[in-house]
Amino acid sequence: MDIQPSATLAISTLIKEKKARGEEVFDLGVGEIIGIPSPEVLDFVKNKLTEPSAWQYPAILGSKELREAAADWSNQEYQTSYSAQNVLVTAGGKFAIFILLQSLLRAGEEVLIPVPYWVSYPEIVKLFGGAPKFILTTRENEWKIIVEDLEKLWTPQTKILILNNISNPAGVIYDESELKKILDWATSKNIIVISDEVYSSLVFDSQQKFFSGGAIETKGQIIIVQSCSKNFAMSGWRVGFIFGNTGVIKMASVIQSQSITALAAIKSRINIQKNIRSQVVKRRDELVKSLADYCDLKITAPSAGLYLFISLKELGIKHNDSVSFAQEFLDQSNVAVVPGKAFGVEGYIRLSFGGPETEIREGIKRLALFIKNLNQ
Repeated sequence: MDIQPSATLAISTLIKEKKARGEEVFDLGVGEIIGIPSPEVLDFVKNKLTEPSAWQYPAILGSKELREAAADWSNQEYQTSYSAQNVLVTAGGKFAIFILLQSLLRAGEEVLIPVPYWVSYPEIVKLFGGAPKFILTTRENEWKIIVEDLEKLWTPQTKILILNNISNPAGVIYDESELKKILDWATSKNIIVISDEVYSSLVFDSQQKFFSGGAIETKGQIIIVQSCSKNFAMSGWRVGFIFGNTGVIKMASVIQSQSITALAAIKSRINIQKNIRSQVVKRRDELVKSLADYCDLKITAPSAGLYLFISLKELGIKHNDSVSFAQEFLDQSNVAVVPGKAFGVEGYIRLSFGGPETEIREGIKRLALFIKNLNQ
């Protein structure tokens, strides 16, 4: 099968190999928030591990208490109207998308995917016999799709639209009116929308507010994917959620698993998310400042998400090959970035601000030196 491995995981493997050889590596490609553990979660886990139920098979849908807490979280934060019956606990957001596409897709059916996209969307679609169709966007239009773009690509075989709000890698955040237009169109065409909202709490600009597609009535056509990885800095726990109508939940529950450790995070979400946002904003600002200090590059700070999606041209690189740039940069400078080609946009790289500030600053310092040597 023509399935490509995850580009981000491939880079992660190279980083681990370098570290195993004793090399110091500065990871600006990491897709997670590093080093912000939540005391509330740690205390909960310590207590829970002493209970016999922690070592037994879990309920197929996930524990009722966790599903109720997840529904309350969504309803209170994003004005949805879910109950526990509308929630399935999964082994991470990625697995949620995996089992949704496995459940919904038939061979040859089309899935619309905005570009740039998260690296795994097209490959998971192909894994289940679907046909990815890419909706090209531009930075000038804030990397956003509009109904006219969708209409041009629609065919009777179009089954699903994957909408990443807030997006990885571009940090796109759709407002209510933009979302409503897209979802109204999808409903009129009987297209299922999988809205990947795993970065929903990482909005830093007070002028912007995250709006969930789950708050819009779509006659059951929308399914929300959520995760604890970014919202609660719990990527290693592998806890995600599917929110949807009971038919979708029943269908997807056949192939899923769950974990109990998210419960404390959701119940303590206000303090946990406030702390995470505060730390991530400092890291984002360090990335912007370091680019100004070392690369003489004035960048507008991303208002949401975990990444800066930047063109090689802006950095002063004379060629457009993001893969070779990322590979050479890692080989020669021990700094990891992710090539834009992995997200469907050549000529760009993704810089993460999920790691510590010292690592970000040193990574950008090395980036400036690498570019200087490259252009000599």
